[in-house]
Amino acid sequence: MCQISSLRELKYTLTNLTSITFTSYPGARDCLKNLSTLSCYSNIYPEFFYHLSKICQTTIHTLRIIFNESISNGLADLISSLQNLRHLKVCLHKYGVDLTDINTLISKFPNSLITLRIYGGIKCYFKAVIPLSFIARFTNLQELVFIFYSNEYYEGFNKLQYVVFPQLRSLNIYMKCPENELLKKFLENNGKNLKEFYVKSNDNSLNLAIVKFCPNLRNLSIRIEDNELEILETILISCQYLESIRIFGYKYYNKKGITEIIMKYSSKIKLFL
Repeated sequence: MCQISSLRELKYTLTNLTSITFTSYPGARDCLKNLSTLSCYSNIYPEFFYHLSKICQTTIHTLRIIFNESISNGLADLISSLQNLRHLKVCLHKYGVDLTDINTLISKFPNSLITLRIYGGIKCYFKAVIPLSFIARFTNLQELVFIFYSNEYYEGFNKLQYVVFPQLRSLNIYMKCPENELLKKFLENNGKNLKEFYVKSNDNSLNLAIVKFCPNLRNLSIRIEDNELEILETILISCQYLESIRIFGYKYYNKKGITEIIMKYSSKIKLFL
């Protein structure tokens, strides 16, 4: 650590070396004083988080937390100390973490977040999932990403649908999707400012909501079936600023027909199938 003058990124996911507090080694403060990106498990020994909270209050702007069995007492200390946190990724795919502890931890995050990514594993291992209504606190969000393999993780989206995020520019929903009616209401409140929207699991009614509420999109990824190609023309007419469009579907597409529709409205739009 004495030989590294300025460490910028640290990925620390070991939890079995609880007696090693390398953050207190000689040279640690100088080594870590400019740390900007941290990836770690939630159950690392408390001293690790405590020492970082004293060294990196203003430097860490990107944090990735993997919830793993339990939450260290020191993690709340670190989160409370971060004054310039901008980007947060939360991974929820391990059992054994108390929901109350997670909710308490979430309340510590500052409203400075501009990017929030939440990952939920293939199976919901928690006895109860985190209500997504907590996201309403982060009114400065510019990018919101959900990567959920189970619909259980969308608990609380029924309240989130009414929240307005005036700075939101990118909404990406991978794998499972919220109920269409909830998502359409969310787009009604936030679609006007969106520049990017990714949703793989949807139906034609959601595509019509995109037409109605998202006129300023630059990049769009949606599902369109072979018998719904007329909606593609409607989207191209409504979303005149599109630069790229990715189309998903269960069947084989008439690629020539889609290409002709795209070319009819703009030769500059990039098409991905």
